[in-house]
Amino acid sequence: MKPNVYIDIDVKPGDKGAASFPHQSSKILTKLHSCFKKEAGRYAIDLPFSRALFTCIRVFGNSMDDMIALGSQLHEMEIENLGRLSFPKKVPENFLGQGVKNSRYRISSRKSRTQKTRFTRIKQAEEQQLPYFMLKSHSTHQAFSLIVKREVIENFDLIDCNPNSYGLNSEKHTCVLPLMID
Repeated sequence: MKPNVYIDIDVKPGDKGAASFPHQSSKILTKLHSCFKKEAGRYAIDLPFSRALFTCIRVFGNSMDDMIALGSQLHEMEIENLGRLSFPKKVPENFLGQGVKNSRYRISSRKSRTQKTRFTRIKQAEEQQLPYFMLKSHSTHQAFSLIVKREVIENFDLIDCNPNSYGLNSEKHTCVLPLMID
């Protein structure tokens, strides 16, 4: 997938106003993950710096047709209750600028033998104010946090990326997106 086109999903506040943005964003990511895992590597996400945290999820795809297909799937999942989808926008053909790599920031489980490392990683994530989503595994039904670490890449070239089923970069799935400034 080459990140040529993107849409913004502007998150609607829930019953608790601005305090509900993280919860609403987590629900949206759950729906996106459901779409992404059916077609691995087709879509990637970004959390724009220029917006307040959790108020927007940016989704990149290869083509307008990909974004329209995603919009249709999300419409069937009643995404309108959680957020508003923008019209797809094209990334400039000869994009010159910074890129962004969004990766999952891993923290070992509570049952892990390396509790000291676990607490160190949690503290680092809090100090860096890394955004996180509260999700629930469909296979084990356990709740977990998906913490996202953003890394800005200088001298970025628009190249193919292979996001994982959450639309993120990983060790196996390299994905760097154009840093689009609103």
